[in-house]
Amino acid sequence: MNQRHPITVFLPLMMAPLIALLAGISNAEQVYVRDTVYVPLRSGQSIKHGILHQGIRSGTALEKLDTNEDTGYSLVRTESGLEGWMLSQYLVSTPIAADLLDETSEKLNTLDNNYQQALAKIDQQLRAFETKAEQLITLEAAHAEVKQDLQRITELSAGVIRINQQNKALKTERSELNQEINDLYNRNSDLENTTYQSWFLGGACTVLISLLVGFWVARKVYLTNNNRWD
Repeated sequence: MNQRHPITVFLPLMMAPLIALLAGISNAEQVYVRDTVYVPLRSGQSIKHGILHQGIRSGTALEKLDTNEDTGYSLVRTESGLEGWMLSQYLVSTPIAADLLDETSEKLNTLDNNYQQALAKIDQQLRAFETKAEQLITLEAAHAEVKQDLQRITELSAGVIRINQQNKALKTERSELNQEINDLYNRNSDLENTTYQSWFLGGACTVLISLLVGFWVARKVYLTNNNRWD
């Protein structure tokens, strides 16, 4: 009778769990370990000791007073002052991922709020800038109008100055004309007086000549009559 090698006998037995494990992996549902755990606080360094606290939530800050490497327990104190023993494997020197995530989320929310506030301020400043820009455009337009008005006023002032100078020149010419008119009037008066005197002298001479002629005629007639009577 042939005897089988021990390996050939135990190989199927060893492969069966592996095959079952592989089959289980292919049909198993994928799950995740929950980050949040609750660790009991005991009065001693074993599971036989009484529980002082039903479960301290992961991420709770504790004060470590002592550690026993042999039992794997550490003596801790809560913020309320309760002291007890807890498995050291649940204690870490840094906050857990969930707390870090919450803290990070809170920081992100704060940053987002600050960002939104900054955006609101920027929008407000942009609106204020747009308002200032519109006011500046209005002021520039008003400045241009004032400049045009000033130019017109300057031109009008120059025209007024010219008109004033022309008025002064006209007044001077008027005065000169009035003086000339007065001179002409005086000359005319003098001429009229001279003409009147000339007419008067002419009339007087005419009357005198007429009298002399009449006297001479009368004398001649008288002499002629006397000669006849003689």
